[in-house]
Amino acid sequence: MLVTRDAVAWLRGCLESLAAQTYSRLGVVAVDNGSSDGTLELLRQALGEARVVALGENRGIAGALTAATELPPAQAADYLLLVHDDAALAPDAVERLLEPAEGIKAVERVGVVGPKIVDWDEPRVLREVGRSTDRFGHPYTPLQEGELDQGQYDRVLEVLFVSSAIMLVSREAWQRTGPFDERFAGHHDDLDFCWRARLAGFRVLMTPLATARHRDATARGERPQEQPSRSSRYYAERAALASMLKDYGVLTLLWLLPVYVVLGVARMLYLVLSRRFEDAFDLLAAWGWNLLHLPGTLRRRVRAQSVRSVADRKIRPFMASTFRLPRWFERAEEFLDEGLEEFDDEELGRPLPRRAASVAAGHPVLLGSILAIGLGALAVRHFVGPEVLSGGALAAFPAGLGDFFREFGSGVRTTVLGGVQPGSPALAGLGAGSWVAFGSTALAQKVLLGAMPALAGIAMYRAMARQTGSPAAAVVAATAYVLSATMLWSFSEGRLSLLVVLAVLPLAWDRIDAAFARRAPEHPFRFGIGLGVALSIGAAFAPAIVLPVALFALVNLVAGEPSNPGLVLTNPGTEPAVLTLSYLSPGPADQIELTVPPGATAEAPEGFLRVAPEAGVWVRATSGTFIPAAASYSLGHDGFATYAVALGIAVPEGVL
Repeated sequence: MLVTRDAVAWLRGCLESLAAQTYSRLGVVAVDNGSSDGTLELLRQALGEARVVALGENRGIAGALTAATELPPAQAADYLLLVHDDAALAPDAVERLLEPAEGIKAVERVGVVGPKIVDWDEPRVLREVGRSTDRFGHPYTPLQEGELDQGQYDRVLEVLFVSSAIMLVSREAWQRTGPFDERFAGHHDDLDFCWRARLAGFRVLMTPLATARHRDATARGERPQEQPSRSSRYYAERAALASMLKDYGVLTLLWLLPVYVVLGVARMLYLVLSRRFEDAFDLLAAWGWNLLHLPGTLRRRVRAQSVRSVADRKIRPFMASTFRLPRWFERAEEFLDEGLEEFDDEELGRPLPRRAASVAAGHPVLLGSILAIGLGALAVRHFVGPEVLSGGALAAFPAGLGDFFREFGSGVRTTVLGGVQPGSPALAGLGAGSWVAFGSTALAQKVLLGAMPALAGIAMYRAMARQTGSPAAAVVAATAYVLSATMLWSFSEGRLSLLVVLAVLPLAWDRIDAAFARRAPEHPFRFGIGLGVALSIGAAFAPAIVLPVALFALVNLVAGEPSNPGLVLTNPGTEPAVLTLSYLSPGPADQIELTVPPGATAEAPEGFLRVAPEAGVWVRATSGTFIPAAASYSLGHDGFATYAVALGIAVPEGVL
């Protein structure tokens, strides 16, 4: 069953591949979805008038397949082969698809089979090897973008669903499962169909012995669109929720739907806060579509559940994890397996220390990561528990996350030096972090303090890996950086502002160095945005970060070539940080007022630092020069120096 629409440019290749099939008992019927470019004429010329159905309008894949199955040749067939007009099969593809469909040893009731699909122009690039979803129905493919076919999927796989571009369906599976859902309009309807086929007790397989090329003309923009296309996020979310509501059992939906709602709201807030308004609108539109079509979804649910013979727990093994582990863990497992084999291989004739060194040298990044996780867990062992952290220079977080936002929005600072300058943007970030930490400011404080050294190490590793090209050297540099005296002192004292600076500096250094390199970054806009975000975060916590960053830029500017575009590339990244500093520093007309309560002395500066409305001696300083003036003033006053320098450099500690 060949489905076509405006495909005259590539349809001939598809028809020729069908004509070249080695399987003799193959009949072809075509359904045209209102083509206007000569596709219909080409079909009638190749197949004959009797085997071509012209719908006159675009009814999608589902409508075309429904019309095709009403033809006598399709009703008499043992198997239905769905083919898109932009797909071309290998000469033996149909024969190879039928082999697992007819039966594999110990594999019964095979209802759907798909081939290994490669790119139309580059057959070495994989496009489809079967797909899965997470628990919430979001489609997932194991393939990476542009992944080459090196035989890594050359075995028959049982999967959750295969692409409808080339899909072999047994007549029994088609009749029992029912047709495609026409509401999906060709977007992820294969997911819903195969999920329902599994509910009905049929297996879904992918065989690499059958191959096909897929042009994916719609995604390439080669096929004219009748209406504006939405984003892939919209179609995936729409199909995911509809498939969940149709295909899951009642007991599963009772616990899964509330989790979906909570995570969905969190995703929506994240998209809005990250200013990805189009993605947020698409997500909201997908929910609205499902709400509008809920009666139809429920009717289709009754049909799907009426043929159910398999419980949800039997289908879950073919679903991907909702929170998929990164490839780091896969590599870690390989590393451990190789290490055990190395240690157990006595025929190598090498001492155990040399064998251990060989394993470590072969996987420096993984070994360093494992050691870092162990040391990090040891360092933060006291963080586990309900106790609130205190001591050192650790800023006291408020009891509720709302206090962060109130302080941020207030026009008057309520702690330490006080004043009428705007609140640090770090306050809003800490409030948002506390919300993510289930509303617990204490938990957010622990996470922030424990994560900063790890993030600093990762940033240093990435920077050194780019600079040296040696993973081993980068691991050594990152380890030395995390275990440096400054890092350990900042962590033990709880100096959050300095820890944030130490985490941002390697990234800023690497980005600035890349900006002044001979070869400009591939994506200058993204490059500038990334640098700007990093510097803005650092400036929000510690405005003094501009000093080392300016030094980085100055050194590269002096040592670089005159024609180097580094200054132009660095400028967009530093502008957000400058705006952040401007936000932190009021205009020249604003002044900071300090009060000296009676009895305050240099030996007891806490009283001096407390801003109070009562009468006293007032000191006025222009806010634009406050930080350097305070630091200079502090150098001549023993006892007050530590406080003023710390507060002058690490503003958020004072704000908090």
